[in-house]
Amino acid sequence: MQQKKHHPNIISIAIGFSIIIFIAALAAPTEANMLNITDLGAKGDGQNLNTEIIQKAIDQCHNDGGGTVMVPAGKFLTGSLELKSNVELHISHGATILGSTNPDDYPMLDMGKVANRMHRGGYTALIHAMEAENIAITGPGAIDGQGAWPRQKEGPKSNDESRTRNILFFSCKKI
Repeated sequence: MQQKKHHPNIISIAIGFSIIIFIAALAAPTEANMLNITDLGAKGDGQNLNTEIIQKAIDQCHNDGGGTVMVPAGKFLTGSLELKSNVELHISHGATILGSTNPDDYPMLDMGKVANRMHRGGYTALIHAMEAENIAITGPGAIDGQGAWPRQKEGPKSNDESRTRNILFFSCKKI
Protein backbone atom coordinates (compact mmCIF):
# COMPACT_ATOMS: atom_id res chain seq x y z
CA MET A 1 0.00 0.00 0.00
CA GLN A 2 1.43 3.33 -1.02
CA GLN A 3 1.15 6.30 1.30
CA LYS A 4 -0.13 9.51 -0.16
CA LYS A 5 2.59 12.17 -0.12
CA HIS A 6 1.83 15.83 0.34
CA HIS A 7 3.54 18.00 -2.14
CA PRO A 8 6.16 20.06 -0.22
CA ASN A 9 5.40 23.22 -2.21
CA ILE A 10 1.76 23.18 -1.14
CA ILE A 11 2.74 22.80 2.52
CA SER A 12 5.30 25.62 2.22
CA ILE A 13 2.74 27.88 0.59
CA ALA A 14 0.15 27.11 3.29
CA ILE A 15 2.65 27.83 6.07
CA GLY A 16 3.80 31.04 4.36
CA PHE A 17 0.20 32.15 3.90
CA SER A 18 -0.55 31.48 7.57
CA ILE A 19 2.46 33.56 8.64
CA ILE A 20 1.39 36.46 6.39
CA ILE A 21 -2.17 36.38 7.79
CA PHE A 22 -0.80 36.29 11.36
CA ILE A 23 1.52 39.27 10.74
CA ALA A 24 -1.29 41.23 9.04
CA ALA A 25 -3.55 40.57 12.02
CA LEU A 26 -0.88 41.91 14.37
CA ALA A 27 -0.39 45.06 12.26
CA ALA A 28 -4.09 45.82 11.78
CA PRO A 29 -5.52 48.30 14.28
CA THR A 30 -7.90 46.80 16.79
CA GLU A 31 -10.77 48.52 18.50
CA ALA A 32 -8.66 48.56 21.66
CA ASN A 33 -6.09 50.88 20.08
CA MET A 34 -8.30 52.83 17.67
CA LEU A 35 -10.22 55.95 18.66
CA ASN A 36 -12.82 57.47 16.37
CA ILE A 37 -12.94 61.20 17.11
CA THR A 38 -16.73 61.32 16.71
CA ASP A 39 -17.05 58.80 19.57
CA LEU A 40 -15.43 61.48 21.75
CA GLY A 41 -17.81 64.19 20.53
CA ALA A 42 -16.09 65.70 17.47
CA LYS A 43 -18.45 67.29 14.95
CA GLY A 44 -17.64 67.03 11.24
CA ASP A 45 -19.73 70.04 10.23
CA GLY A 46 -16.85 72.41 9.39
CA GLN A 47 -18.16 74.87 12.02
CA ASN A 48 -17.48 73.47 15.51
CA LEU A 49 -13.89 73.72 16.72
CA ASN A 50 -12.68 70.18 17.53
CA THR A 51 -9.11 70.87 18.69
CA GLU A 52 -9.55 69.72 22.29
CA ILE A 53 -11.39 66.52 21.30
CA ILE A 54 -8.89 65.48 18.62
CA GLN A 55 -5.93 66.28 20.88
CA LYS A 56 -7.56 64.26 23.67
CA ALA A 57 -7.77 61.25 21.30
CA ILE A 58 -4.09 61.65 20.31
CA ASP A 59 -3.05 61.97 23.97
CA GLN A 60 -5.11 58.95 24.98
CA CYS A 61 -3.61 56.76 22.22
CA HIS A 62 -0.12 57.91 23.18
CA ASN A 63 -0.72 57.28 26.91
CA ASP A 64 -2.10 53.81 26.13
CA GLY A 65 1.14 52.89 24.34
CA GLY A 66 0.07 53.82 20.83
CA GLY A 67 -2.76 53.44 18.39
CA THR A 68 -4.78 55.02 15.64
CA VAL A 69 -6.87 58.17 15.82
CA MET A 70 -9.56 57.78 13.17
CA VAL A 71 -11.00 60.85 11.44
CA PRO A 72 -14.21 59.70 9.69
CA ALA A 73 -15.96 61.40 6.77
CA GLY A 74 -16.79 65.05 7.46
CA LYS A 75 -15.03 68.41 7.79
CA PHE A 76 -13.39 68.68 11.20
CA LEU A 77 -12.39 72.25 12.07
CA THR A 78 -9.36 72.36 14.35
CA GLY A 79 -6.49 74.46 15.57
CA SER A 80 -2.98 73.13 16.12
CA LEU A 81 -2.65 69.42 16.97
CA GLU A 82 0.44 67.78 18.47
CA LEU A 83 1.06 64.28 17.12
CA LYS A 84 2.80 62.10 19.70
CA SER A 85 4.95 58.96 19.62
CA ASN A 86 3.33 55.72 18.45
CA VAL A 87 0.22 57.46 17.13
CA GLU A 88 -1.20 57.23 13.61
CA LEU A 89 -3.63 59.92 12.51
CA HIS A 90 -5.83 58.24 9.90
CA ILE A 91 -7.90 60.55 7.70
CA SER A 92 -10.62 58.44 6.09
CA HIS A 93 -12.14 58.79 2.63
CA GLY A 94 -14.38 61.85 2.63
CA ALA A 95 -12.71 63.28 5.75
CA THR A 96 -11.04 66.69 5.92
CA ILE A 97 -9.00 68.17 8.72
CA LEU A 98 -9.89 71.82 8.27
CA GLY A 99 -7.46 74.33 9.76
CA SER A 100 -8.93 77.15 11.79
CA THR A 101 -8.33 80.62 10.37
CA ASN A 102 -8.07 82.12 13.86
CA PRO A 103 -4.39 82.68 14.80
CA ASP A 104 -5.31 82.24 18.47
CA ASP A 105 -5.91 78.55 17.72
CA TYR A 106 -2.18 78.11 17.01
CA PRO A 107 0.44 78.62 19.73
CA MET A 108 3.74 80.21 18.81
CA LEU A 109 6.73 77.92 18.41
CA ASP A 110 8.68 77.48 21.63
CA MET A 111 12.03 78.81 20.45
CA GLY A 112 13.78 77.19 23.42
CA LYS A 113 12.76 73.78 22.06
CA VAL A 114 13.77 74.53 18.49
CA ALA A 115 16.98 76.48 19.16
CA ASN A 116 19.93 75.51 16.96
CA ARG A 117 17.62 73.86 14.43
CA MET A 118 16.58 75.22 11.07
CA HIS A 119 13.27 76.98 11.48
CA ARG A 120 11.37 80.01 10.33
CA GLY A 121 9.81 80.74 13.68
CA GLY A 122 6.21 81.85 13.93
CA TYR A 123 3.19 79.70 14.64
CA THR A 124 3.16 75.98 15.20
CA ALA A 125 1.62 73.98 12.39
CA LEU A 126 -1.84 72.60 11.98
CA ILE A 127 -0.29 69.18 12.76
CA HIS A 128 3.08 69.22 14.48
CA ALA A 129 5.37 66.87 16.40
CA MET A 130 8.59 67.35 18.29
CA GLU A 131 11.03 64.53 19.06
CA ALA A 132 8.31 61.95 18.46
CA GLU A 133 8.84 58.55 16.88
CA ASN A 134 6.68 56.00 15.10
CA ILE A 135 4.19 58.61 13.90
CA ALA A 136 2.07 58.58 10.78
CA ILE A 137 -0.57 60.52 8.92
CA THR A 138 -2.41 58.09 6.67
CA GLY A 139 -5.57 57.68 4.61
CA PRO A 140 -7.15 59.11 1.47
CA GLY A 141 -8.70 62.13 3.24
CA ALA A 142 -7.50 65.74 3.07
CA ILE A 143 -5.70 68.33 5.18
CA ASP A 144 -6.92 71.83 4.32
CA GLY A 145 -5.11 74.72 6.01
CA GLN A 146 -7.54 77.20 4.39
CA GLY A 147 -4.92 79.45 2.79
CA ALA A 148 -3.52 82.76 3.98
CA TRP A 149 -4.68 84.61 7.07
CA PRO A 150 -5.04 88.34 7.52
CA ARG A 151 -1.70 89.69 8.73
CA GLN A 152 -1.45 90.76 12.35
CA LYS A 153 0.60 93.92 12.75
CA GLU A 154 0.37 94.33 16.52
CA GLY A 155 0.19 92.20 19.60
CA PRO A 156 1.98 89.12 20.89
CA LYS A 157 1.39 87.11 17.72
CA SER A 158 2.55 89.72 15.22
CA ASN A 159 5.21 88.46 12.84
CA ASP A 160 6.03 88.10 9.16
CA GLU A 161 4.03 84.90 8.84
CA SER A 162 0.74 85.27 7.01
CA ARG A 163 -0.35 81.71 7.80
CA THR A 164 0.57 78.59 9.69
CA ARG A 165 2.20 75.56 8.16
CA ASN A 166 0.07 72.47 7.55
CA ILE A 167 2.62 69.95 8.90
CA LEU A 168 5.80 70.54 10.89
CA PHE A 169 7.91 67.78 12.44
CA PHE A 170 11.09 68.56 14.44
CA SER A 171 13.65 65.86 15.30
CA CYS A 172 11.21 62.99 14.73
CA LYS A 173 12.12 59.38 13.88
CA LYS A 174 10.32 56.63 11.99
CA ILE A 175 7.75 58.85 10.33
